[in-house]
Amino acid sequence: MGVHPEFGVVKLREQISPWVAHDLSHISQRVLAKRYQYDVGPWKAFADFYSRM
Repeated sequence: MGVHPEFGVVKLREQISPWVAHDLSHISQRVLAKRYQYDVGPWKAFADFYSRM
């Protein structure tokens, strides 16, 4: 447990869960974006996440 200045007492689970959910949303975005990696043409140069796939 910890004490948040605005929320008061917060459980560890309540601190970690939003972080995990945030990371999972990035993973799903990457999976969806992968389908378009060859369709974006020259715009690929401006989408640095394609170079990490």
